[in-house]
Amino acid sequence: MAIDATISEKTERGRAEERRLMQEANSAGVMLTDYSRDANLNRRPDFMVYVYSIVNRRFEVHRPPSFPIIVFEPCPEDEDYKLVGAFPSPVNEMIWMEDRTFSVGVDGVFFTRGVLNPSGAWGEIGAGGEMEWAAASTDLTRRGLFMSMSRPPKPEEVRACRTRMETHYRWCLKTADELDRANRRREIGPEHHLAADYFAYKANWHYTQTAPTPCPYCGELVRPGLAYHMNSANMMCVLDWRRAVAAGVKKMEDVPVAERGEWWKDSGQGSGVSGQKKRGPKEPMADTAAVQAAELEGSLLTEDPGDGQGGE
Repeated sequence: MAIDATISEKTERGRAEERRLMQEANSAGVMLTDYSRDANLNRRPDFMVYVYSIVNRRFEVHRPPSFPIIVFEPCPEDEDYKLVGAFPSPVNEMIWMEDRTFSVGVDGVFFTRGVLNPSGAWGEIGAGGEMEWAAASTDLTRRGLFMSMSRPPKPEEVRACRTRMETHYRWCLKTADELDRANRRREIGPEHHLAADYFAYKANWHYTQTAPTPCPYCGELVRPGLAYHMNSANMMCVLDWRRAVAAGVKKMEDVPVAERGEWWKDSGQGSGVSGQKKRGPKEPMADTAAVQAAELEGSLLTEDPGDGQGGE
């Protein structure tokens, strides 16, 4: 059986790559650029643009075909900011043009702005040039991300990002309250609740649920963070003695020895018997009963017998 085979013509990109590899093979140690295609493909970055996060939230941005998904990891709650991305300038990005795709070099600052806020890529981030509806759409600079040319970022950049995020969260709270008054709670979304959590905002449309934890003493389930609670046997379980004393449900002398920390010592407890001289660091502690007996004996010796006749 005869086999017919045809070899398709090489693409423009394939021919350019073949020429470049052949030239480099003939010029050892020299990296050549084929100017019949985009020169930015072999260009070293001029600088880097850094992306930081100040919020414990994960973001995903989709920019196909070159970047199907860009992930920005959350910032830990115990950190002021975290480096979550870095883009070179220029960025080599594939674009569609009619029936073909080709690569172009995009300025790193412009590219990063477009990733963080597509509606405000042409203006300065945070300068007020974004569209009003961007506050409710894809503007990540209002949600805890910001770009910087510095590593680490400047303190004023971190503060400006937090100001933008808090302004956006206040806008979310105002919108949620208006939806609640209009009986449109179904339109209140996750971001409204994130804003309420951030400000510890209490509203009818927002409530938090915490899983109960077992009491280490009685085993009953209680809310986390309690200082004390009454169990089913009508007995009090103290989980935090310092807070229980501050609340007035327990006295300082009720605190067990094992729970007496620095706070108990600083309150003046355990300094000795009232009226007793404070002992030095190397003096033995006086016996309480002996001290009381000595005080009683002294008072009897100094007491005037008084026979009712006055004096001599």
